[in-house]
Amino acid sequence: MSWLRPVGCLRRACSRLYGMFSPIDLATGLEKRELLAHLAGNYDPYYILPIKKGQGTKKRPNLIPSANSYRIVACQCHNGANCLNYTCLHLGHPKRCYCGHWFQLYTVSPFVSNTGRCEFRYPTVAPHKFCPWVKNER
Repeated sequence: MSWLRPVGCLRRACSRLYGMFSPIDLATGLEKRELLAHLAGNYDPYYILPIKKGQGTKKRPNLIPSANSYRIVACQCHNGANCLNYTCLHLGHPKRCYCGHWFQLYTVSPFVSNTGRCEFRYPTVAPHKFCPWVKNER
């Protein structure tokens, strides 16, 4: 086992020279973009964290960010409720939830660029095809 001693000395010498690598140095692709966005202060690059409801009137609806032309929103209408009410929102059309709060989409730039292979875009078709349970209120 005496032949292992030089290997241990070599390992300690290399770790002193190079140090430990940070996760940003080892990450690639989307994972690296997420880590860099987190360091820049954008803790929710995909806009999936819950949003606190504001006034929610028709003149001042709750603004929901979206990179697409529509988004399905879950609303916990009452504090302590065990169920969520889902609403399909479309760009430019504010919509009222069952509890009386109004929601409206606004556009944000997508986190993944258009040239990336991993980007997924929903096809643009009539709203009723994606949300058949929602009545078209136009």
